Amino acid sequence: MFREMKLREVKTETDTVVGEALKIGDRTLYPVIRVSTIKREGEGFFGAWVSPLAMVVVEPAQEYAIPLTDETITLEKLLEMVPSLKEEMKKVQRRRSL
Repeated sequence: MFREMKLREVKTETDTVVGEALKIGDRTLYPVIRVSTIKREGEGFFGAWVSPLAMVVVEPAQEYAIPLTDETITLEKLLEMVPSLKEEMKKVQRRRSL
């Protein structure tokens, strides 16, 4: 049946990542999600879950974040958490200026 699991054998990791951009007209949307995993030493993957965090919206005149949780979150905070998001947003701005 179940083996006794020692606490030190379990490792949890949480990362915040940006999903693939979705273009709708002049808007570009970026989903930002949290991915959490639980692993057991020597046995690999044990479990995982994905939670939506926010949607970042890039429009011609403005950029903003829409929180998808009860957590208050700003665009600046998201850019700190997910540095790759800043580069993705710059790509959209460069394409518009061409």
